[in-house]
Amino acid sequence: RVLFRSIGLLLAGVASAVFGQAEVRIQLIHNSSDPVLEKVDIYVNHNKVANNLHFRQATDFITLPLEDLYADGSDYLTLSVAPATANSVSAAYYSLPFKPVEDQDYVAMVMGLLNPADFASNPQGHNTELDILMMRGRTQAPTPNKIALAFVNGVTDSRSCGVFADGVEPIASVTPYHAALRSEEHMSE
Repeated sequence: RVLFRSIGLLLAGVASAVFGQAEVRIQLIHNSSDPVLEKVDIYVNHNKVANNLHFRQATDFITLPLEDLYADGSDYLTLSVAPATANSVSAAYYSLPFKPVEDQDYVAMVMGLLNPADFASNPQGHNTELDILMMRGRTQAPTPNKIALAFVNGVTDSRSCGVFADGVEPIASVTPYHAALRSEEHMSE
């Protein structure tokens, strides 16, 4: 009986590889410092993919088979941020539709505030309402002995931030709130 289950799982894996089921991979990062959002649930369409995600916590890359998610006929996915106590996506604070590219990796960063008027304003006048910043993700370095780095300024009440490393030119010298910078190759061994 165990042998038949194993063979069934093996055949399912082979079928997926041979017929190339389309998928995307996404990493979720909770970077909203709003105390009301200390813990959130994240949904993709109506499917909960992160439960009780804490501030400054991230998931591993989650594989999403597009065929299952596009069952409604749409070619967009909707990411939603809901209270950790929510029973469904209908309680979401914020939702963002996006059209993924097949077999691509993404990083989705939850950032901002539910009610910006309750907090210090951004000194450069940037909107600090709750948002999801979508970026291309990467699960491996572009070349051996190098790293790829993405930097996002998620501090709602800061002017700008920078990233510096000893022996390397500035990676990100001036980055305003909500801006993302990529550095493809730095710091060889």
